[in-house]
Amino acid sequence: MAWKVDIKTIVDKGYDLDIKNPIKKDEEHEYTSVELIQMIEKSMLKSNELLNQLKAELR
Repeated sequence: MAWKVDIKTIVDKGYDLDIKNPIKKDEEHEYTSVELIQMIEKSMLKSNELLNQLKAELR
């Protein structure tokens, strides 16, 4: 989705174009403890995969 930003806003932000969409509402989601644990486990598995790949490359 596109939106317009006036040049003054861009200048005031130091030409930083990372401007959030004012039309899109931020969605909040409350996670259960089970969901959080699953997300952490998934992240740790991915980290271990990458670590093992790195170790294999260094051998």
